[in-house]
Amino acid sequence: MIIQDKYSSEIKKKFSNYIIKTHVNQALIAYKSPEYIEQTIGVVAYLASLFNEHGVNMTEVMSFWTDTLFIINNEDVNKTMSFLKF
Repeated sequence: MIIQDKYSSEIKKKFSNYIIKTHVNQALIAYKSPEYIEQTIGVVAYLASLFNEHGVNMTEVMSFWTDTLFIINNEDVNKTMSFLKF
């Protein structure tokens, strides 16, 4: 489950028996691609390699057709935005 910090205490109360691990001070980077992306091989691998090359850890990665979502530490947002500019 990915939630905003402002809802964390409420969610923790309601789902405390089901929570395995939590992360704080995280940011969601949503990378939008054109529709033809589904025919392009290796896009997620390439994007992940950029994070590695720049020393940014991805806590979570999700990819849905034209959207690729990366969860990273807050302090890496500026660095990430600089290398995701094409």
